[in-house]
Amino acid sequence: MNERPSPFRQAAGDIEKQIKKVQSIFDTMMMLANQSHISDAYESAFDLEAECEKLTLLARLLPQYTGHPLSVQQMERNIMQSVPISMRFTDEGWFVLSIPALLPKKEHGSPEYVRGFLYPAMKHFFDDRPRMHYPNSVIIFRHIYDRARPKRQYRDHDNIELNAVVDLIALFLLDGDMPLRCFHFYCSAAGDSDSTEITVLPLADFMDWLVGENILKNGEAPDLEKPP
Repeated sequence: MNERPSPFRQAAGDIEKQIKKVQSIFDTMMMLANQSHISDAYESAFDLEAECEKLTLLARLLPQYTGHPLSVQQMERNIMQSVPISMRFTDEGWFVLSIPALLPKKEHGSPEYVRGFLYPAMKHFFDDRPRMHYPNSVIIFRHIYDRARPKRQYRDHDNIELNAVVDLIALFLLDGDMPLRCFHFYCSAAGDSDSTEITVLPLADFMDWLVGENILKNGEAPDLEKPP
């Protein structure tokens, strides 16, 4: 009778299969690029990114199968080192969170990937700080694209994974089901590197933020989105 593989070996086998899948997509992407099929190579790059995220999720689970009592804590430390998120409160009392990467596309099924690196960082940040609560708030998402890559198209905001970020902001900064009632504002800009900046502030301060960021045009405020 064949012995059933241990959870560790089974998880390692899943990782091995995913590595082969990632390698296959990478090879296809490079073949398309070398043959000057740049548009197809571009689409393949998104496939590669999605499968790499799945590989990361599998790899994050592996240490837990070792039985080490501090596996989760060590994994969270590794994540915070590899994705160096910065957080701060401004003098105005606004919360600002910066991620050194663009958020993934919705269709790639990446909410757990986002939660995996964002939750440990926010938990660590608020361990020795009181949790702020904004009863009437605006969550501002600014997607910053590397200006050194001018040919790349900006993505539609509707196609970017935002819900995982909103859920965690609600956990640490908002009251109850406030994400269903607070306003959202989305914008994109060029910068020195790809990144995502999220700001949470009271609704009454939103105009001040717009003026400070020089976003107002013709003295009119842009529309805010209020989730149903």
